[in-house]
Amino acid sequence: TRRTYLLTKLKPTPAWIGGVAHSAIARVLAGQDSRTVQAEVRERMAQEFQASSTRCFENFEDEKLGGLAEHFYDRARDERLLLDAQRKVEEAVAALAGSDFPAMFADARRSGRLAQIESADKGGSDFARMRWKDDRIGPFWIYSQPDCVIEHEPGRFLILDWKTGNSRDMQERAPSLQLTLYVPWALAQNPDVLSRERLETIEAYEVYLPDLSM
Repeated sequence: TRRTYLLTKLKPTPAWIGGVAHSAIARVLAGQDSRTVQAEVRERMAQEFQASSTRCFENFEDEKLGGLAEHFYDRARDERLLLDAQRKVEEAVAALAGSDFPAMFADARRSGRLAQIESADKGGSDFARMRWKDDRIGPFWIYSQPDCVIEHEPGRFLILDWKTGNSRDMQERAPSLQLTLYVPWALAQNPDVLSRERLETIEAYEVYLPDLSM
């Protein structure tokens, strides 16, 4: 129905911020200049905010552009929301670009070691790549994918999940099921490199941006 269709295209502001930040971070890890990425992201966010404010997401012919839930109930458009969202994304990207992760990723790729990042494409996730199954968990497909997997040293692996929320709010929570499922995903995707018999070689972390706490 129309209502269901619209709801699938709406997203809350934190999810919008997180999605844009993840895409930008993937581009930085892939070697693009962080300042160029931030400038392009700033413009893209302004365009998406404007499109959402004019309820462009109600157009059935536009399959990819989502709308912000904050605008769905005809609340007045507030440019401060856009400015705050842009600031949070830029802070997250700047923090990542200034960390050791880009050099670590580049070194792994240059040395022929495992270096994987989530797609930076705006079009959406690669569901075929996300899908995996483990009969010890159940006879069903599971969809998950970490933001980054790095063999930072020969035979030592990091699984990283970027978080743009407030780390102080998150620190009281137990490790997420999401993070737990990334390990079997990495094993399923890289059977020639990762081994279930050597799980001690794998570390998984949620990395909170912009403070880089783990």
